[in-house]
Amino acid sequence: MSIREFNNEVKKELKSKDFLCKNHYGKCLNFWKDNISMAIYPIQEKVLNEIWNDKNFSEPKEENIRFKCVILDRYYSTNLKEGLYRKGSETKEKHPIVTDKIDKCFIEKVKSVRKDENEKVVSLVEHLSPVYSKNAKNKEYRKTVTSFASKFCSRYNPEAFPIYDKLVRRMLYLINQNPEYCFSEERITWGSLVNNYGNYKRTVDLFMEKFRTELPEMKTYKDFDMYMWSWAKMVLNDINDDVDDSELQ
Repeated sequence: MSIREFNNEVKKELKSKDFLCKNHYGKCLNFWKDNISMAIYPIQEKVLNEIWNDKNFSEPKEENIRFKCVILDRYYSTNLKEGLYRKGSETKEKHPIVTDKIDKCFIEKVKSVRKDENEKVVSLVEHLSPVYSKNAKNKEYRKTVTSFASKFCSRYNPEAFPIYDKLVRRMLYLINQNPEYCFSEERITWGSLVNNYGNYKRTVDLFMEKFRTELPEMKTYKDFDMYMWSWAKMVLNDINDDVDDSELQ
């Protein structure tokens, strides 16, 4: 499955005029719940909810934070591995790994920030996003894990943090290119959304505001994420039974 195939399929579906409506919203969420290829996702979501609500893991101790980061990375495939394990003592002094950045104070800030406090929301995600590691030649490199950072924060405060996801990002870009469904007066470029949480959150807010009448059940960021992500997975399923999204960066 190629990026071109995915883009063409989405553009073709948008021309059918049977999208971004109440019936389509229900269809996408039913696909997430009922399709055999998606069966693992509701189970993973349930496990994560239980972990975050378990009092045994509520205290922000290092082992609890590390466990939550590992399980979140494993379930959501956020490519965090380079930022979880320290490669030599000098790395901590120069660039803390992601778990070093999370403490009680940070978590309380995540829990208390409001949806409309955009600068604070973005700064909290950007605090976690950069991670550092070393390649096979022992050369240090920087990697941005916006997906992980947004998903970690969203676990504590889903009302304020939309999840940054590569499939949803691509869907937003393609929908806005269609004149009939364009939701932003400003032109949204592909580069403006890549690992830019501020632009991404602003784009999500514009989409939700534009289609709040057509999609009355899409009230929260969680609702938005489930709808758009499930729609993208439906497109992948139509193209390829294996539902492989590895090329869609």
